[in-house]
Amino acid sequence: MLMFASISKRTGKDDHEDVRLALTGDQAAFRRLYLRHVDALFAFMMQFGQDRETVRDWVQQAFIRAFAKLDQFQERSSFKTWLFQIAINEMRQSLRGFVMDSDHIDDHPQLEQDQIEITDWISLRDRIRQLPERPRLVLLMHDVEGFSHLEIADSLGITESTSRAILSRTKHLLRERINL
Repeated sequence: MLMFASISKRTGKDDHEDVRLALTGDQAAFRRLYLRHVDALFAFMMQFGQDRETVRDWVQQAFIRAFAKLDQFQERSSFKTWLFQIAINEMRQSLRGFVMDSDHIDDHPQLEQDQIEITDWISLRDRIRQLPERPRLVLLMHDVEGFSHLEIADSLGITESTSRAILSRTKHLLRERINL
């Protein structure tokens, strides 16, 4: 776990440097930012998308908006948090008026269970899909993507303690519903 934390910190420093370079017009810095985050953003957004093409559009739009507004990025948060917030907003705009239905939950072991039987995993995936948007976002951002509660709070416009409470209630509810 310490190794992961040091990688995350280094990536954050790399991101901040690449943002500064991109602001000067350095195309290679734009490319590094894109390549560093596109796969994680796509995987995260697949939790909410109905199909791969829709998710590709959200991811593309998120990067277009992020790069267009790069001068508004403040280094008080990580670039990843800022980018994911833009992507979430893009998704919300796209889905306004529609019921969200996620078809893909990747097998991520961070859900406090070392081994989950396949039937339990299917049940968990189905229960996660049924969660309202905010609890689903908090759960996936924290347990799948590894965002801190402070980063989640900044992204969703809630307090850090609200993020913790939502996560706790959501996990409790999921455990009850699938008897983990």
